[in-house]
Amino acid sequence: MRGITSRNESGKNRSASGGGPEVGFFSGFILLTVHGFLLWWLIPLWTLIWLVLCVWMLRKGVGLGRFLGWADVNFTAFLQRVVMRPMFPRPVQWVPIRDMPGVEHRVSVLDFL
Repeated sequence: MRGITSRNESGKNRSASGGGPEVGFFSGFILLTVHGFLLWWLIPLWTLIWLVLCVWMLRKGVGLGRFLGWADVNFTAFLQRVVMRPMFPRPVQWVPIRDMPGVEHRVSVLDFL
């Protein structure tokens, strides 16, 4: 899996990949399959949530792409920390709301496959 970075308030990059051992093929395959399948429902839902909050989000400097990236990072963290906990000894870190303006991860077409 690729590392996911965000900038904290001090401007330093922090890795959300956990820096742990490589994920096994089976664990990575299951994560990517579940993640890709659920994104088909979550991206439209997250887009509607952003539209409801767009005035507040834009004031904070958070566009749709950045919001979707933040939601995707936290969704991946949820899958690794809750649903597939035994498969990931060092799961992705949560990215708090206050760090949303510094998220550099973006959802791409390849994430859906």
